[in-house]
Amino acid sequence: MADKSNDYKDVLSRRRFVALTGAAGAAALAGCDGSEGTDDSTPADEGGDDTSTEDDDMSTEDDSMEVADVRHLSGTNLSPADIQFNPWGQNTAQISNELIFDPFAEFNYATGEYEPAIIEEWEYTGDAFEMVLQEGATWHDGEPVTAQDLATYLRLDRESGSSIWDWGSDVEEIDERTVAITIEGDINPSLIEFSVMENRLATKHSRYGDILSEVQEADGTSALTEFVDDEPIGNGIFQYGEADEQVILTERHADHPNADNVNFKEYAFQYFDGNTAIHQALLSGNIESMFTIYTPGNVVSDLPDAVNEYRTPRNGGVGLIPNHNHDHLGRRAVRQAIAYAMDRTQVAANSDPRTKVAPRVPTALPNAQLENWLGDSMEKFETYGRESSEVEQAASVLKEAGYSRNGDDVWEDEDGNTLSFELIAPGGWSDWVTAMESVADQLNAAGMDVSFSTVPFGELGGSDGRWANGNFDATAEYWTAAFARAAHPYHNLRHQMVDPGATLRPNGYAYPAAVEARNGNEADITVPALDGSGELTVNPVEDVGTLGTTSDSETEAELALELLWVSNQDLPMIPIQEGLNQTFISSKRFDVPAEDAEVAQVQYANTWLPRQGEMTYNGN
Repeated sequence: MADKSNDYKDVLSRRRFVALTGAAGAAALAGCDGSEGTDDSTPADEGGDDTSTEDDDMSTEDDSMEVADVRHLSGTNLSPADIQFNPWGQNTAQISNELIFDPFAEFNYATGEYEPAIIEEWEYTGDAFEMVLQEGATWHDGEPVTAQDLATYLRLDRESGSSIWDWGSDVEEIDERTVAITIEGDINPSLIEFSVMENRLATKHSRYGDILSEVQEADGTSALTEFVDDEPIGNGIFQYGEADEQVILTERHADHPNADNVNFKEYAFQYFDGNTAIHQALLSGNIESMFTIYTPGNVVSDLPDAVNEYRTPRNGGVGLIPNHNHDHLGRRAVRQAIAYAMDRTQVAANSDPRTKVAPRVPTALPNAQLENWLGDSMEKFETYGRESSEVEQAASVLKEAGYSRNGDDVWEDEDGNTLSFELIAPGGWSDWVTAMESVADQLNAAGMDVSFSTVPFGELGGSDGRWANGNFDATAEYWTAAFARAAHPYHNLRHQMVDPGATLRPNGYAYPAAVEARNGNEADITVPALDGSGELTVNPVEDVGTLGTTSDSETEAELALELLWVSNQDLPMIPIQEGLNQTFISSKRFDVPAEDAEVAQVQYANTWLPRQGEMTYNGN
């Protein structure tokens, strides 16, 4: 069995893998979201200047390890009272779950490789993808983590329809620590790690086994999605302690295989409602870290010297997601006119020129991957005017589609219906709000009637929110699958054309090619041919599926190019900007790596570094 992924490089070469993922300096700038605060609570008193417990004495837990009786206080923008830990349920925990449950592996954007976590070895054998659990991994109730636990996760994942099962056929338990995803047909080996390693082992079989049986016997997954896991049995470096409306407390898991890397007892997360409240907490020292928060340069410059900023790619960002059932937004010409009328460079600059950049070519790829997949064909792709509002081109497209200006100089269709729609964004997500305000202004200046408003994230997200139910005209949302997997077009194309819920939040956007769960009907899409003559017709459900299963590199390249061309021409989602995630950690009481350290190029440094022994209490 190979350590990490090195022994299957004959199938997926290191050079190709790095080309797909990018290195730290060359990776695409990718979008960063803002706060997800949803209620009106104010921060708890516990978040004052004193982030320790009553004393900082060192206690000895074994013969070699001294553990400080101190608490690291971090931030969250979801109320602990509203969350639970079933990864397929509603209101899933936001960042504390990354300490409570170990990831399969963690992608490092500096190296372009996955670092082992609860899966310590993995190998593609040609007819299976085998994974070995970390030796000594235990659940927080003291029982060992077993192959049955991992198999239960994967089987539930299959029932929920994740992208792994576009190519995986079954799950086999090889021994007490080894599980294999069996592969009967062809597989695109480029996708294996991206599909599998982005998961987190959250399913102790004794807790989820009955749910798995019920789901397997039922027509639907309601038994899984409705299960509320509010007292989680985890396996991570910290274990769930208690929670109230403001704070969730976790405690060092002394039996974790990497417990000797952690020399402090508690890690807590305090709820703050909105970016401004989190910025104030960082400025005042009321919290010592924040996993991600959009923070403009003027705020960063005011932070205490001890606060380190770790910026990592997100390989995606905010886009405009149209509801294709809308009378106007369902028309290709209108979506193209919107893309022409936007000045994406100006929108990025308005959001934050320090952490945002405009996509060079609107298609299902972040900037860093365009040359890898489009090659010489990139010059044929429409840019829609990256650095200016192409108002005349927008007008030309609308006129050809039968629109004309009315007496108020606003576009209307052949029946006299004004080209109007509401654009929404999550309230409190300041960079997204700024971007969408800019977009609305530009579209109104181009003769469209666009109103803009913010909506609490709690009304938008989740399986019963406005996004999932298609209750919007146009919304700010991610236009890629984001993170490491967004380096390959498959996941982004699946997100844009087939099933956004398979990679990010569920979205009932009614694109005709999408699956029924997203209010689509798996339709063919026809666009002008890439070579300029005739037409190109694709069926995204079928063709994206083939892209995920082919082992032939020529087929992969050809399919990807065709589907990316359709994305560029039909604009199922309209890219606006990419950015960087910003993670903050104070070094006042904790020793942490330099801001440019390779070990910190992960999502997210403040929960990964303790496991690696790179965020330790320094006695201050």
